Amino acid sequence: MERIDEYIDSIFNNADMRDKMTSELKNEMKKHLIDSAEELKANGISEDESINISIERFGEINEIRESFFQVIGINRKLLRRILLGAIAFLIVGLLVFAPSKIYQANINNRYDSMINNVYALIIKDPSLSETTKANITAIVKKDFKTLGLHYIAVFPKEKQYFVHGNTLLKDAYYIYPDYNVTIKNAPQNSHSLAGIFSESDTGTNLALEWQFNGYDFPGNRLPYIIYYIFITCLAVYWSLFAVWAMLKANYDKRSTITWIAVFWLFNIIGYLIFIALKKRENIRT
Repeated sequence: MERIDEYIDSIFNNADMRDKMTSELKNEMKKHLIDSAEELKANGISEDESINISIERFGEINEIRESFFQVIGINRKLLRRILLGAIAFLIVGLLVFAPSKIYQANINNRYDSMINNVYALIIKDPSLSETTKANITAIVKKDFKTLGLHYIAVFPKEKQYFVHGNTLLKDAYYIYPDYNVTIKNAPQNSHSLAGIFSESDTGTNLALEWQFNGYDFPGNRLPYIIYYIFITCLAVYWSLFAVWAMLKANYDKRSTITWIAVFWLFNIIGYLIFIALKKRENIRT
């Protein structure tokens, strides 16, 4: 029925027929009109009249075209917004988390550099001359607050105790900041980390001890708010992408419980598997 073909083509004149949903909708509309016309013909109505009646029942071309493109537009906008929303949350999460990890790595490097440089000075001058003490102070002072240190001190090994609160600060050969400031600013929650120079390794009988203002090394401390933001953004991204993949699969009439589970569990990897299998099936057919 050539007139029905022309009528349907006029409705889908500017539509993207590469879109599977659009193509399927066109075929369904054409089939509906043909079935309607055939039914009328079976009741004794001529073919031309049957087609006219079927088209009139179906609606005016402009009305159908407007409704069709409105539905298609809404679906495409919805999919686009869901996907863009997922990408936006992923980017925000990475932008928040990545710089924090870089900062964390920088703190670790500064900490290692400080301790190693102090170690080197002590090994070079076990007598701890005033010049060496001044050099140690210059190294420690540079990153003292950044690293969240309470104190750093050098002890005779036999009097160095790094059990909570038992360090004999008065016995220190060197301490920064000075003893009175250290005692005054003693944190309620802290722990000590210590390294001991043995005579066989370094030729010294000294121990280096340092204490942080808190239970953990600053390089391991990432503000909880950073973790919360990152995990929240990642969860929202994961959910939005899974929903987007489910809708795409549904439009392709391939949505199953198995694929839904794959999208939620494996996210973008699951969707790439879905696309690969879909292409393979299309090649076979």
